[in-house]
Amino acid sequence: MNDNFANNLYQQMVQLNDFFNQPQNDLLLLKHVKIELDQRLFPLFSTIARKQPISVGQLAQLMGIPHSTISRRLDRLEQQNLISAVQNNDLRSRTVQLSDKGVTLDKQLSASRVQLLNQALRSLTIEQQNQILQAIKCLNQLLSQ
Repeated sequence: MNDNFANNLYQQMVQLNDFFNQPQNDLLLLKHVKIELDQRLFPLFSTIARKQPISVGQLAQLMGIPHSTISRRLDRLEQQNLISAVQNNDLRSRTVQLSDKGVTLDKQLSASRVQLLNQALRSLTIEQQNQILQAIKCLNQLLSQ
């Protein structure tokens, strides 16, 4: 592999990451499912949905946000009945997961995300879709070793 390929790959991955992390895309998803949720809470909610059950410390480390900020945002999600605390043996550590209401919202968001992605990618042929998916799976596998 040459440096040019690695650099181009990195640039493309950063661009994809930027696309998926744009707050306006989060707002579009929330609007699409007709849910009002502070956009600062959305990445936290999404991370809990993917990684649950998860501790406050793990969330802080994963998201690069101070523990105290995570705790305050979790309190807000809990007040909206979107998450609940999980019993664990370490009373000093708080672990959370989605509540039933949170699971329902996550399913709505996932369905909306699929619909919006299908609209955006509708010009791709089945062959192109499969090639992209296979390449991303291969890359994820290589990078996770």
